[in-house]
Amino acid sequence: MNQRGQTAYDYLLGIVLLLVAIITALSLFPQVFGPFVDPVSADKEKMADRVAEEVLEDNATVAGDRTLNVSGLDGDDDYVEGLKKRAGVNEYRSLNITVQTRTKTIAQAGDERLGNEPSATTVRTVRTTGGPCEYGCQLVVWVW
Repeated sequence: MNQRGQTAYDYLLGIVLLLVAIITALSLFPQVFGPFVDPVSADKEKMADRVAEEVLEDNATVAGDRTLNVSGLDGDDDYVEGLKKRAGVNEYRSLNITVQTRTKTIAQAGDERLGNEPSATTVRTVRTTGGPCEYGCQLVVWVW
């Protein structure tokens, strides 16, 4: 039997060195954890939801729930600024509202999104009175 008495210290030193090596290796490759990080904050998602609800309330017609009149929406920057204030979106946030089918854009207002900046997106299914969205389109709201 060995009388050194350092077996516990040797074990502890080995575990510490192993943990330091693992932490160092993981810190050198941060993109490994990239897919697990949410690029959009929860406040942006809530803002996008509030804006979508505000658009639905403002542009609703008497024809039924989620039936919109999009004539005032197309390219009207004053409408978007007023909508940002009513929905509580900060002035420095950018906002885009689009009514679209699968193949084309019916109406669009707000800022143009440049680059690959992450944005909160809310999609609602809506109809319009007449036109290509009579049987359903998507109201897409982006906040970034």
